[in-house]
Amino acid sequence: EQACGEAVDHRTDIWSLGVVLYEMFAGRHPFRADNDRAMLTAIVTGSCEPLTQARPGLPLELERIVGLCLEKQPGKRYQQAADLKADLDRLNKAVAHRTLTSAGNGLPGPGLAFYLKKYRKQSIIQLL
Repeated sequence: EQACGEAVDHRTDIWSLGVVLYEMFAGRHPFRADNDRAMLTAIVTGSCEPLTQARPGLPLELERIVGLCLEKQPGKRYQQAADLKADLDRLNKAVAHRTLTSAGNGLPGPGLAFYLKKYRKQSIIQLL
């Protein structure tokens, strides 16, 4: 919206958070371009690579959540940050349960932090 000179609201912030989430899990910006002008064009008209293609092994539900944040039309995004938080909390608990049961040690699993830790080194290198 901002790049097109349109009005912005809290849903613009949700889009920006989607960019940050994508970068955290994929290790790169969701839109690729060679210069600033091309980047703005990619953001306004292009689409990003699905998160699970950029980083295989991530939960499909995370891809859905981040994709919803990155919707071009504000009306198709999360309408409230609380809804986004609720979905992330649910996914985090599901991932924590999966990592708990697979570890078999009776300790709480790391949730989404498992993926951040798993890919952190690769992501930092890619961002540099």
